[in-house]
Amino acid sequence: GHSLGGALTQWTAAAYSSQGALGEVVTFNAPGISIPGANSFTGAEQVTHYITSTDIVSLAGFRFISGQYILSNETFSTFSQIPVLGPHT
Repeated sequence: GHSLGGALTQWTAAAYSSQGALGEVVTFNAPGISIPGANSFTGAEQVTHYITSTDIVSLAGFRFISGQYILSNETFSTFSQIPVLGPHT
């Protein structure tokens, strides 16, 4: 899931992971979820969180469900060039 969809993906994975094997869980620039919610996640075949360094949504929330993180670094030469919503779309 992307953005809010990524948070919902994590909540759903946390809720259903105790009921059997989950396949692949993937999020894109998603916020974290609550600590109790993330801690209730018991696993999936693979979890990947794609995070863009300049995306403010990825900084929200408290914790991601456990898995691997792939960080995409966005760099800009001046502050005025930072597209606040650009990397998120």
